[in-house]
Amino acid sequence: MSLEPGLHDAARRLVGVLDAMSVPYAVGGAVSMAFSGYIRATRDLDVLAVVPAISFEGFAARLTEEGFSMRDKDERPIPPEGLRMIEAGRRFGYFSIWRDDIRIEILLPKVPLQDSIIRRRIRADLADFSMWITTAEDLIGLKIVFHR
Repeated sequence: MSLEPGLHDAARRLVGVLDAMSVPYAVGGAVSMAFSGYIRATRDLDVLAVVPAISFEGFAARLTEEGFSMRDKDERPIPPEGLRMIEAGRRFGYFSIWRDDIRIEILLPKVPLQDSIIRRRIRADLADFSMWITTAEDLIGLKIVFHR
């Protein structure tokens, strides 16, 4: 399996940060679906991640080192900020970061289903790295839950 180069680079860098910080995560959405044989063009990543509140500032710093940004209200790139991530997570259940034109939504677990997804995640290999992904069964369950 391969990803478009920009998406591949963003995933590799993000997974590197998450793995280095021992943050449990599962890549979902179209990227995870592709590992089950359902290919859909995408330019974004959906990642369920269990980032402890105490780790957000360090997470933001590492994201900055890897070239990720957030966006202000006028959609201009700004450095990742831990407090902004926490606030968006509380308000919406996720926050967004970018690497160039690749958008990444980091979903923070809020319901038991999401904790179960993390427990059932599976390892998937790409050419130069591997990552944790959501199972096909959990992807179907999420589609049902969110009426998609």
